[in-house]
Amino acid sequence: MTIGAEANPSFLVVEDNPQDLGIVTQTLKQYFPHSKVSTAQRLSEAVQLAQSECFDLILLDLNLPDSRGLDTFTQFKIANLNESPIFIFSVFGNESVAAEAVAAGAADFYPKDYLTDSVLMGRAIKNTLERQSILQSLRNSEQKLRGILDSSPDGIVVTDFKGTILFLNTAATLLLKSLSLKVGSVFPTLPNPNDKKQITLKEETDSIDPKIISVVSAYSYWDNTPAYCLTLHDFSHRQKMIDELILAQRVADKSNQTKTTFLANISHEIRTPLNGIMGAITLLSDTPLSREQKDYVNTINHSSDFLLALINDLLDLSKIEVGKTHLETTSFNLNELIQCVLDQFAERPNKKSVTFKLIMDPNLSAWVVGDPWRIRQILTNLLSNAFKFTQAGNVTLSVSPYADSHDPKECYPIAFEVKDTGPGMSPCFLPSLFTPFSQENLDISKTERGSGLGLAISKRLADLMGGSLNAITKIGLGSTFTLKIPLKPSVEPNPNNFYSKANKAPLLSKLAGPSLPNPGVVGKGKRPPMVLVAEDHPINQKLVVTMLEKIGCRILLAQTGIEALSQAAHTAVDLVLMDCQMPEMDGLEATRKLRELSQYKTTPIIAMTAFVFSEDIQHCLDAGMTEVLKKPFKKTELEELLHRWLPTHFKSDSISTLPTLDDEMVKQWKEVIGHEDLSFQKEFIHLFFSTSQDFLSEAASAIQEKDKKTVQHLLHRFKGSTGHIGALRLTALLEETELSLLKDSDLPEGFIPRVQFELEELKTALN
Repeated sequence: MTIGAEANPSFLVVEDNPQDLGIVTQTLKQYFPHSKVSTAQRLSEAVQLAQSECFDLILLDLNLPDSRGLDTFTQFKIANLNESPIFIFSVFGNESVAAEAVAAGAADFYPKDYLTDSVLMGRAIKNTLERQSILQSLRNSEQKLRGILDSSPDGIVVTDFKGTILFLNTAATLLLKSLSLKVGSVFPTLPNPNDKKQITLKEETDSIDPKIISVVSAYSYWDNTPAYCLTLHDFSHRQKMIDELILAQRVADKSNQTKTTFLANISHEIRTPLNGIMGAITLLSDTPLSREQKDYVNTINHSSDFLLALINDLLDLSKIEVGKTHLETTSFNLNELIQCVLDQFAERPNKKSVTFKLIMDPNLSAWVVGDPWRIRQILTNLLSNAFKFTQAGNVTLSVSPYADSHDPKECYPIAFEVKDTGPGMSPCFLPSLFTPFSQENLDISKTERGSGLGLAISKRLADLMGGSLNAITKIGLGSTFTLKIPLKPSVEPNPNNFYSKANKAPLLSKLAGPSLPNPGVVGKGKRPPMVLVAEDHPINQKLVVTMLEKIGCRILLAQTGIEALSQAAHTAVDLVLMDCQMPEMDGLEATRKLRELSQYKTTPIIAMTAFVFSEDIQHCLDAGMTEVLKKPFKKTELEELLHRWLPTHFKSDSISTLPTLDDEMVKQWKEVIGHEDLSFQKEFIHLFFSTSQDFLSEAASAIQEKDKKTVQHLLHRFKGSTGHIGALRLTALLEETELSLLKDSDLPEGFIPRVQFELEELKTALN
């Protein structure tokens, strides 16, 4: 039976009143002109017709000669083997009986009082046919659904809210065979769909391992009744696989941990002799040498630098692979970061015909929050490759915001693009470009050889920061690397952001401008500082002591932590260089003991260590050390450290003796901008003096309000600008003032007029 699916439905009208029968028959012919209409006047006659033929709709009068009322419907429904839908006719006052019939399964009912309204009756019959057609479709769908559910490999059980089973498929019966579940029984454990969790059943069998069955519950309906639909899955085999994977993961983690420990130890063992090599070469280069000897020294120096870079790259990659890379989250100045990166290349001799161009979007936010150390590392790597492989032409760094769907208040995405006119690469090499130790077989790469780790590390760091690093390249047309990093906007710059947890030295120390003349030599008339060196390695002892003596320091030497404590207790020490690994008492414990002494509460204690993992450095800082000097280190690094923490010993007696302008620094920024680009040079100088006025205004306000932290922040930021433009004397003045504030001195008086005077002198010198 396909109710409503055909244009010509079939009807059976059961009515003993000839007039009413005629009206109903006429209405059916009017609305369904091609329909087949059969009639019967008695219940027995209607039952016989219904059993022999299937009708799309049976229109039944409840009051017949051989039956009356609800019994008529009940008897006919029992005899209606084809289950044809039944439409009831009721007389006035008999609607309640008709309603009972509908409740018992009748399709609908129609009052006889409205038989003469053919439009109303025709519409009622049509609606009933359409409704029955929909119900039949639903029954068919339900039948198909039951078939699908029954063929599912997973067990499916439908229960009411009390857990009584309304349906279960074959798979569920087999899975829970020992429980003998069937329709009408109660499911043993009913999970709550609101918990969004699965429960586990153990199906006890004769086998050694019982079945482990997961049960997931969801709300559903069954036969128009609210119900739970339970999905059962036997994951015994999967659990076995999971257990095996967990075991394999533990083995892999242990292997990675072993590898990390090995790399840390081997790094320490390599760095220790490398420190001796690099230190000895530094000292040797300060002695009179022939040209041939200088060449040998330079070769050793470059080789040791390359070896140190390789060790650092291996450690970086290892930490990334085992998930031990720590990302900083700090506020930093984007312009200063870029300048800091460029300074590294400005100091390198340029023997190639390569020009550099920097394009900064004017809409960039100056202050952002992120990891400046890692961004600097990636940009340095990209620019280093660009300069390395470009023999002639140009290298361009472009920095700009890029479109993103994130809320600008929460995310400030920035794109760094490094473009060069080098030899380029074959597109087929791009898939392996960021693979460790991968290098394209270019002729130039044979002379400009690297470790092949830089891009791999950069790519992984970009991913860790939630960004991306991609490349576009073509042989003969150069390469373009695009780094995209989602940073956060910074509303209020943090004055302490220039100092990392692992190293208290300024991130942009290069931007502070050229150092004072002979920064590592004790100033004229100054008392030589007393430095305690706690180091048990004889080679490192000799190198550090020799370096300090050349700088002009007095030295106390200790070979153990206990000896260091004894030396410090009997002699006033200005600074301590503390090795972390020593016999009897290590450097960490010795530092803790020193900090307990009142005279060493604020004394700079500098860790000397070949362990460079972030957790090792953090251990040093937690123990009370002021800063970490990583082995191997050069004499210049030691000089800068002493200059930073013992400024009174290394300052010249008078800043006024310094020249206003550093010609070498001016030459460097002219090379970056371009000697012929006078308009850009003027714009650069104009921008400097414009920001200088902002500094004066903000500093004057902060000094008036006795806001020392803001003054410190302004000094450090402005010092970067003056150092970059080559204002030697003004930079020294700012540095001296900043250091005095760091030592809790009072805010300077007459500082603003002196800066104004130096700016006028600088303007004259630049003109």
